[in-house]
Amino acid sequence: MKKILAFVLALTVVMAMAACTPANNNETTGAAEVLPANALELLTTTWSNFAEENKFPVMGGDEANINWEGPGSVVLPGAEGNALWNLNIPEDQLANFTEAATMIHAMNTNIFAGCAVKLTEGADKTAVAQAIADGIKGTHFMCGHPERLIVVSLGDYLVVAFGLDGVEEGNAKNITNFLTALQTAYATAKVLHDEPLV
Repeated sequence: MKKILAFVLALTVVMAMAACTPANNNETTGAAEVLPANALELLTTTWSNFAEENKFPVMGGDEANINWEGPGSVVLPGAEGNALWNLNIPEDQLANFTEAATMIHAMNTNIFAGCAVKLTEGADKTAVAQAIADGIKGTHFMCGHPERLIVVSLGDYLVVAFGLDGVEEGNAKNITNFLTALQTAYATAKVLHDEPLV
């Protein structure tokens, strides 16, 4: 009888400990992680997570897939060459992408410009992210100057954005708002580069 009682007590303690131990999944963060089906979905989901007061006039895509009211997909490498030229993505990196989507401020890309690119199998994510960051940092901007650059990793994707971020008084915090919306939508998004451009 004592052995049975000891066994029941031990089992109760083990079950209680298991119930109090956080699970090793995204239930502990309160959000189940669902990776995007494509680059356009990644940006569209991020944009939908922007607070209404933080939204700005946005467009995306290319001539074949223009969207005047949100992100749009981009054909790679593009009929005219580098379809990502207005985001200052180095042309020599295009071979590392299988798909892409963009969203930019409808008035000025220096206020906000962002893209999501899916990497080809075997592409070195760290090296590609560094090349993109170096390319953007080496750009001579005109018509205003973006204040912050981020490059974020999410599964097989890299998400790149640069623009205003409240460094100068009165400037919108577009990059902070974008990163918050991205990480709200995708909890495993990992920042690889976060650098000032001013």
